[in-house]
Amino acid sequence: NLAAAPTLDNKIAHGTSGLDLTNGDFFGRSVALSDSGSLLAVGALGDDTGGSQRGAVYLLTLDPADLAAAPTLNNKITHGTSGLSLANRDFFGGSVALNDSGSLLAVGAVGDNSGGDNRGAVYLFSAGSNPQGNLTDTFATNAADDTFLTPAQITALLNAGNNVTLQFNNDLTVLSDVIASAGGNGGDFTIQTGRSIFINANINTDGGSLGLFANQPLAAGVVDTQRDPGAAVITMAMGTTIDTGTGNFLAQIGSGAGLTNNTSGDLTITTVNSGGSVLIENLGPSIGDINVAANTITITGPLGTTLRSLGNINVNGSVQNTAGTMAGEGGVVNLIAGWDGVTGLATPFDITPIFANTGSFGNNNGSVVIGDGMQATGIAVGSRFGPTNVAADDLTIQGVQIAATNGFAQLGFRADTSQNDFNIDGPITVVLSDGSGNPGDLTATGGSAENAYAQLGHGGNEGDGNFSGAIMISANDLNFTGGSANDTYAHLGHGGDNADGDHSGVITVAATGNLLFMGGTGNDAYAQLGHGGNELDGDATGNIFVTGNNFTFTGGTDNDTYAQLGHGGDNADGDHSGVITVSATGNLTFTGGSDRDAYAQLGHGGVDADDSQTGNINIIQANNITFMGGSDDTTYAQLGHGGPFSSADQNGDITINQANNLTFIGGSDFGAYAQLGHGGVFVNGDQGLQSGDITINQANDFTFTAGTEFVAYAQLGHGGAVLFGDQNGDITIAHANNFVLTGGDDFATYAQLGHGGIGIDGDQNGNISILQANDVSVSGGIGENAYAQLGHGGSAVEIETEDQPFGGGLTQSNQTGNIFVRLVGSDLFLTGGTGPNAYSQLGHGAAVGGNSSQIIGDINVIIDGSAFLVGNSATSPALLGHATTNTAAITGNLVLAIDQINPIADNGGRLFMNQFSAIDMGGVPNQVRIFGTRRLGNVLADGAVINGIIVDSSLPPGTLVGNRWNPNTEFVNWNHEQWGSAFDEYTLAKPGPFTAPFTFFFLGEDTITPQVFPLPYDRFVRYSDYANSIFHLLFPNGPFKMFYGEWPARPLEDEETGATSADIYDP
Repeated sequence: NLAAAPTLDNKIAHGTSGLDLTNGDFFGRSVALSDSGSLLAVGALGDDTGGSQRGAVYLLTLDPADLAAAPTLNNKITHGTSGLSLANRDFFGGSVALNDSGSLLAVGAVGDNSGGDNRGAVYLFSAGSNPQGNLTDTFATNAADDTFLTPAQITALLNAGNNVTLQFNNDLTVLSDVIASAGGNGGDFTIQTGRSIFINANINTDGGSLGLFANQPLAAGVVDTQRDPGAAVITMAMGTTIDTGTGNFLAQIGSGAGLTNNTSGDLTITTVNSGGSVLIENLGPSIGDINVAANTITITGPLGTTLRSLGNINVNGSVQNTAGTMAGEGGVVNLIAGWDGVTGLATPFDITPIFANTGSFGNNNGSVVIGDGMQATGIAVGSRFGPTNVAADDLTIQGVQIAATNGFAQLGFRADTSQNDFNIDGPITVVLSDGSGNPGDLTATGGSAENAYAQLGHGGNEGDGNFSGAIMISANDLNFTGGSANDTYAHLGHGGDNADGDHSGVITVAATGNLLFMGGTGNDAYAQLGHGGNELDGDATGNIFVTGNNFTFTGGTDNDTYAQLGHGGDNADGDHSGVITVSATGNLTFTGGSDRDAYAQLGHGGVDADDSQTGNINIIQANNITFMGGSDDTTYAQLGHGGPFSSADQNGDITINQANNLTFIGGSDFGAYAQLGHGGVFVNGDQGLQSGDITINQANDFTFTAGTEFVAYAQLGHGGAVLFGDQNGDITIAHANNFVLTGGDDFATYAQLGHGGIGIDGDQNGNISILQANDVSVSGGIGENAYAQLGHGGSAVEIETEDQPFGGGLTQSNQTGNIFVRLVGSDLFLTGGTGPNAYSQLGHGAAVGGNSSQIIGDINVIIDGSAFLVGNSATSPALLGHATTNTAAITGNLVLAIDQINPIADNGGRLFMNQFSAIDMGGVPNQVRIFGTRRLGNVLADGAVINGIIVDSSLPPGTLVGNRWNPNTEFVNWNHEQWGSAFDEYTLAKPGPFTAPFTFFFLGEDTITPQVFPLPYDRFVRYSDYANSIFHLLFPNGPFKMFYGEWPARPLEDEETGATSADIYDP
């Protein structure tokens, strides 16, 4: 209504809006207003800046919705600014004009003398080209219109150190590069939108911080009616880069609270370089993801990087903090998926409140994926000298599954393979939970292209340097699987394939579910929980603590595809040490693979691991423990340190506190052994030592079965096949059910409980105690030297192979230690095998082929049932006792006590010995005490040997298996029901007064204790005719009584005088 009187909203003059005008300035001579009404240009042609009447133009911003508000003076363009060089009486500002958006300004100068007097000029400016200016477009500015800004408008302000904030109700798209050049002092650049931000070109703030804020709420000023429907996203196009210099970078999809349209999508980042901090957040209400596309986020600032999303975090490009030069100086790298949007809101780089509240992450099934299998290059997420943290529902680490180069995936800092001595030191913590306290899964899978490994730890393939830092995992299932191409390993620990340097740090895994580590189908596609890796060159140290349900470690199907819980690896050089502690509510199953060196091991070392391996191994609890050798060369399964061809020492106690069945089965090819103990096949070096006590406190059945190929043995003890060095340590089995040792089908497929093995050059020391068990069965196999033994030592046969042109057993060795076996309610079986030299033995040395220089130790076997010694041949006998080629080298006594519970019952336990069996300690002066029963089934066959004396039933009664005067052999067949159970109550009686602490009982007269007999010689009791159960108790140097094993008693003839005696009593 032009006829209506207009409303005066404001007057802009001297003293308002900061204006300082002088006489003759003629401010207002010309004016121009942008289409939105927000930008006003005012000419003052008489301004005397720099000289008389040179002129000026003032730029002011207005609020079109409130013209009464004082305008803001943004700039004054005059002589000396924006490159202007005006002369007197140019009258610059005599006329002005703005385009609709206010981005272009035209200024007339009618007095300009260029080319002649007063010819005039027009100056053209792009808005913001003045380096002193600030450009601010608010949400309310031109709310319904599209706005186009040139990079020059923004960079000019940033170059001057000015902060720039752009606000758009809908979307903003960067189409051209915004490159500040401010000498590292650029201003901060902030973009706020009601919906989306698209970065299709590069942005460099040169030291200024960059903030990208999408889906801003109504409270931030977004005009609700101008925010269009559609999901809010932040998207960096592939190939674009954001560089903030020393400034910070923040990208956030907000909640859009209060807006009618506030749906949200994903936040996608490509390459970011920041010397400050990086915070990337997706807080959108539609639970979108954060996607780190190909390329890298590199942070050099000490504060760090945090990615937190209400949904998933998908990482297909590296995120690495390179700050610092030593541990503690680097910034954090945090990945928080399924965030609750509240916990730790004000402290985004402090992970502590997140880990303290399992409800703060893993919500909405928010998970972290490092490598989707399609990545074009390798991915590493970690901090070089600071913490690396993941809080999510599940974590997946996956090598590339398509043709690519170095398509690895790694949670941990990736070593620069172009540099030597590239050190890394920072902790890695992963806590997986679904937001309700239910643990999530960790999965790492090697890829299908070369070097497409999957790793949780620092280093990586061919890294060179020291990699360290504690690793802590809290999860449900852990699945680590090697891939199908070369070097596609799956590794939880520092190091990697062919990684040089020392790697260290405590590893703690708290799993509520199963652990599955499986070697792959490609060469070197191993699976490992521990520091090191294939062909490591350096030390690997640190304690390992693992809890979970079932543990399954399985070697793969190609060379070096081992599966290991421990430090080291195939062909790993250096010292490997640290305590290993395992607690399993389910089974422990370690199985060798089907190609060379595809072993499975719980312990430090590996095939051809040089230098020492040390540290205790503790199995707190487990159900069944099963170790099975594989089907190709050296596909062994071992619970202990060492491995085939390893060198130097292996030390540390091995303790199994509680388990169900223990099953160790040798495999079907060379060196595919199964062992509970340190050592392995062809362990050599500088006279290496295997030492440490082995203690099994509670278990059910023990089954150790040798395999079907050369040296595929099964052993509980230190040693192995062809070792050079000593083995030391006590072996104690506190409680067991059945114990079965069985030799195998091929040469040297022995089964042994004890230190040593076949072809050993070195000494074995330590007591062996089975404190309580049911049956014990020791059986030789069908292969040559497939012996079975409970004791130290083993066959000293010399072994030579094409792969290892040296043999063992060339040097005499010593065995030292007592053996104690207590069988409750059951039997002892020693059975020789069918193969040559496939003996069965309970004792040190070797029943056949021994090469011991000295054996020291007592043997005490106490059985509630029977003892069966059944040899197969003279070269495959059954032996209870020590043995070596030099019997004079044996020192020790033996007690065999049968049927302590019911010794006088006709159906009680018995002793059975065939002609190829022996109970022997090498003869005089060593003592053998056999406490038998009166059962009719006792059998000592002709040819059996008792302490050097051969049983011969053709000899007359009164002889002791061929020599009645042997002062060191005693076979007591009497009532010994009062025997105690303490070990020291079975101490042997030497010649002289009988000092055994138990008591004989005689019907019809008082109890007679053995201690009252001052006898100058030992007592000798034997079965001279086992068919008629006749025995004689002889006191050779004084009065004696003879007892007949029947009732009623009848007189017997005195063997020496011919007199008879009526003092006959039933024993």
